[in-house]
Amino acid sequence: MILSASILATPVRGNLERTRRYRVLHLFERVVNLVSEAGEVLSLVGDRDLLGPFAAVVPGLAAHIPTLSADDEPRSGAEEISFPSLAVSFAGAGFWDPRPRWEAARAAGWISGAGDALRTTGDAMWIEAGGRIARAASAVERRKYGSLVREVEELAGRGAGLTPAGDDVLIGALHAVWARWNDERALEVSRIVVDAARGRTTTLSAAWLSAAARGEAALPWHEWVDVPAVEVPSADRLAAAAAGIRVLGDSSGRIALAAFLGAESALRSAL
Repeated sequence: MILSASILATPVRGNLERTRRYRVLHLFERVVNLVSEAGEVLSLVGDRDLLGPFAAVVPGLAAHIPTLSADDEPRSGAEEISFPSLAVSFAGAGFWDPRPRWEAARAAGWISGAGDALRTTGDAMWIEAGGRIARAASAVERRKYGSLVREVEELAGRGAGLTPAGDDVLIGALHAVWARWNDERALEVSRIVVDAARGRTTTLSAAWLSAAARGEAALPWHEWVDVPAVEVPSADRLAAAAAGIRVLGDSSGRIALAAFLGAESALRSAL
């Protein structure tokens, strides 16, 4: 059976060109996570709403996942990846840029505090954690790295699951840094975060952290970043964009959004 991918996140092309063999990392109802010998993750997803920085959308995939095995060792090339029971063709797939329109968000001004109304008391711990990361990140401009490194080491890999809660906080805070600061400054902080987190978390979570450090994000974050581009963002549009993030993973989206709100507020206060 051959399925055709409809959309590729742009980094996936290079991943495929560099890799000849993967191993299966996870099999889920609508997602197959693979990892290369170099540690690069490739997610085959059945629906567009699952699109992320290292994903390929493969319509019809869910019906064939039961035929796959955790012991499969799929072979790949630039145009196709082959399992014993299934092949996925990437020829003709469209490309999707996983980097949100950070520049537009900066120009429109997340500094308006448009998301403050979405804070909830149940997320207070994650909001505060995001704020701590942002305050530590602000010290980097003064060549003070120790506080940020300590915060990252405290959070990275902390919590249960494939993407631990501490990593979700770091991802949300990094998104706030990219939404607020220019590329050069955001990259400097992001590299410190990734270096400090290295070896402390799961393979999948490390891939998400690395993507966030490059300014990349899952599809619902793109819709969230676009909200400030509206002259007067409505409460309904904010709530809808937030809802799209909160349903990511069991709790990952909710935690990351809370951390974003805390970090964005801290960065705004530091002006």
